[in-house]
Amino acid sequence: MRLDIHKIKKEFFYKNVSIGYHNREYSQGEIVQSIIQLCKHGETINEYCTTPSSDTIYRRLQLGINELIQLYQEVTSPILAYYAKKYKRERWEIILDPRDEVFYGKKGDEYVIGTKDGEKCFKFLHIILCCRFIRIPVVIIPLKKGDNKVEIIKPILKKILKIVKPFNLLADAGFGSGEFIKLIQKLRIPYVIRIRAIGDIERYIKQGKTYEIHYYELEDKSRVYFHAKFGKDENGNCWALATSHYKAHSNHLWQWYSKRWEIENAFKTQDRVKFKTASRYCKMRLFAQMVTALLYLMWNIWNLISKIYFTIKQFVRLIIYKLWFDSREEIDKLQATYIL
Repeated sequence: MRLDIHKIKKEFFYKNVSIGYHNREYSQGEIVQSIIQLCKHGETINEYCTTPSSDTIYRRLQLGINELIQLYQEVTSPILAYYAKKYKRERWEIILDPRDEVFYGKKGDEYVIGTKDGEKCFKFLHIILCCRFIRIPVVIIPLKKGDNKVEIIKPILKKILKIVKPFNLLADAGFGSGEFIKLIQKLRIPYVIRIRAIGDIERYIKQGKTYEIHYYELEDKSRVYFHAKFGKDENGNCWALATSHYKAHSNHLWQWYSKRWEIENAFKTQDRVKFKTASRYCKMRLFAQMVTALLYLMWNIWNLISKIYFTIKQFVRLIIYKLWFDSREEIDKLQATYIL
């Protein structure tokens, strides 16, 4: 699969960033160029004074939040389909986790929610699929107070299952509800999810039964199996692993669950080229996260096809800008230099 960055630019950026009537001083190309420059230099919009303001970019985003979510998936789904076919013998994992961004300002929209420590934030659900070779952030969705995560995730998982059959779904305790576990059991997705050890689960831990696989029943009498080896954390909370692998050895379960940190590592890597904005609008924050995730995805692909390894910062500084804004002749020279 050729790394067709021009297609991604056309399909994601140019479909969304309108010419518009607002501040016609900037063309589509200049807006996109400014966004990449901001990621390239690790600066905020206000620091990089030659760029349009955050409000200017926000007003250029002609698509609504739902359309933006759909557009992003239209870009990432074919990439997932290609690599799922290419690496069909590999173990693919679905990893999901929310990511918070602190909200600044007195006014916001319906997506501003409160955190446990009293701060307000935007919360974004990220879903990545990964195997030994590549990590693909396929979905980014903003969450608001009262959202039913199960209903939001259900159609996404069904769509993913049409492309790839995962070895595991890995998630932290925020997805350890009975409703969510019933969903993935119904979809027959293997899973390992960290859950809060309360009731019988905590009792097994206190009794030292931390190497066996136990189970509890949901309202529909279906069973959820769990392994209670985790014990207490530094805050005194007890945890366990809910799993569909009820015949697996406990060490295997914890080894598999440790791969959930792939998404945390992805977040840390993306932060190195983060499109920074303190906008009060969820759509602008969502767009910024999608830009960063797409750069991360392209960096993953580049490292598969390149002779030379680049850090993501080097990739954005040395490669992305040239591929997007230089001539075809320059791009061909770059590909002849670096690509197998």
